[in-house]
Amino acid sequence: MADYIGFGVTVDKVHPYLQAVVCAENVLDFALAARPFLKKRGLVPESDEVILFGYSQGGATSLHCQRLIENREYYGQKFKIKQNYCGAGPYNIARTYDHAVTKDVTGIPCAIPMIVQGMSIGMDRPLDMNYFFQEPLLSHYDDWLNSKKYTVSQMSTLIGSDSLSNILTARALNKTNEETIRFYRELLQNSIPTSYYPEAPLLMFHSEDDETVPFVNSQLMQRQFKYLDNVDYDFDHYGSHQQGAVKFLFKILKLI
Repeated sequence: MADYIGFGVTVDKVHPYLQAVVCAENVLDFALAARPFLKKRGLVPESDEVILFGYSQGGATSLHCQRLIENREYYGQKFKIKQNYCGAGPYNIARTYDHAVTKDVTGIPCAIPMIVQGMSIGMDRPLDMNYFFQEPLLSHYDDWLNSKKYTVSQMSTLIGSDSLSNILTARALNKTNEETIRFYRELLQNSIPTSYYPEAPLLMFHSEDDETVPFVNSQLMQRQFKYLDNVDYDFDHYGSHQQGAVKFLFKILKLI
């Protein structure tokens, strides 16, 4: 389990939430660092192959990890993938954002502000949070989101609404504004490219009832991968994002 930037020894930094390459590199570099750690303690892995596994943010990151292994020579020489299990990931962040804007609701109120920040710190010219955040979030986001003092539930209570129109400004919700266009362009850049086709075995899981990471994410991937015989799908009415997570975990435990 990787220690993302913004946690552990880098807890003082802003987490680059859903920054595709950065988060995937965190996972893969951590796995590389684990090898000498295990060797020093006389522990030998059962196989040279690796299993990738993640849900929600981790689901998207797992697919980005597979993409880096298969398309970047450095990681391709280090890892051989046995299987990848991806559950309910925001593979297309732009469509996830669109869904939340259209519905004017988000299952996890802190997620959208975290996406805004996560995209911003990967840009040459950071986004202006005054443009995006309404009060009281604007005056408190650094404490509420970045201090790591609060759980997701506590952050939701502090933000005080699950309606995007109460969290983000009207300017931010208008996709014709320059600053929003810059943000949206970054969302697209950190989504799974439409040109990517996985080579290693992949299982994708998603509850069709999921309103936190909308099911359209996995539908788009299924459409993109429809001619591949190495990708399996488990889509059904498994309840909410959290209920789907439980179902996914038990399923993977049985498979592994």
